[in-house]
Amino acid sequence: MQVQNDGSKGMLQSLINIGLEFKRKNNIRNLVIFFLFLTSVLFTQLFPHYLIMVIILTALFLVSLIFSSFRIVALTSSAFVCGFSIFHVLEDPLVNWLLQSGISPELGVILSRFLLVFYIVFLLLVSVIIRSKPIYYWKVGDFKQRLSFPWIWKGFDHPPIWLFLIIFSIVTCGIFLVNISLNPNFEISTVLLIYSFLFAIINAPLEEFIWRGIILSRLSESTDIVSALLITSFGFGFYHYSLGIPLAICLAFGVGSIYMAGLTVKSGGLLPVVIFHFVLNFWMFFSGAITVHI
Repeated sequence: MQVQNDGSKGMLQSLINIGLEFKRKNNIRNLVIFFLFLTSVLFTQLFPHYLIMVIILTALFLVSLIFSSFRIVALTSSAFVCGFSIFHVLEDPLVNWLLQSGISPELGVILSRFLLVFYIVFLLLVSVIIRSKPIYYWKVGDFKQRLSFPWIWKGFDHPPIWLFLIIFSIVTCGIFLVNISLNPNFEISTVLLIYSFLFAIINAPLEEFIWRGIILSRLSESTDIVSALLITSFGFGFYHYSLGIPLAICLAFGVGSIYMAGLTVKSGGLLPVVIFHFVLNFWMFFSGAITVHI
């Protein structure tokens, strides 16, 4: 009987050791994925030079060849760098051409957001190469699903997504209106309302298709969904650095966008997060938080 008990304890300890080793290796794998993707995003934002981008793409290509387990992440990172490169090359010439055509600076910047399509093209190409479904969240989403605070899956309150979006929209509107009222030089106009709507209705769906659509789908194929959510969120935050937003604010964007990815995962679709993003973009453009640099 003693021998049997000792054998059972030994087997249990072996299983525990295997589990701990698996968890350790999985944590290392997640750190590598985190490093690969976020380094690619951050370096392209901090050093938007062609030589740097070529070096990054070369390194990612070698990773995809040598380490098959990181191939999807390396290809997804490469697609982001390629999309950023094309966007970076074409944005200023396009805006300048639109200005010369008599279009206002604000409308020129708004129309230039259509260049985000190049990100989508390269990211969709990755899904073709790896023969995977392009996007797992190409649905309206379930607005009755509930979010927990403060950790999305765990917390105190569990409001349905539709109620969360209403509360968020009201609070966001109130915050920006207070800030606007404190600016004596601010002037409300119909044109500004139209521009704000146009910017939000173009930018929000395109960025969400890129980040919470394709990139989140690709990363979730390489790691667990929580890790994919975190990596996508901080990547999205750092991506705003090239738009002239300070790095500290980009980091704050990354933290905030955890809830954006959470909306996508919990609802199973993109419409809730597109609405969330639309509300933010509208008020940021309307209030001047998104500035036009020509």
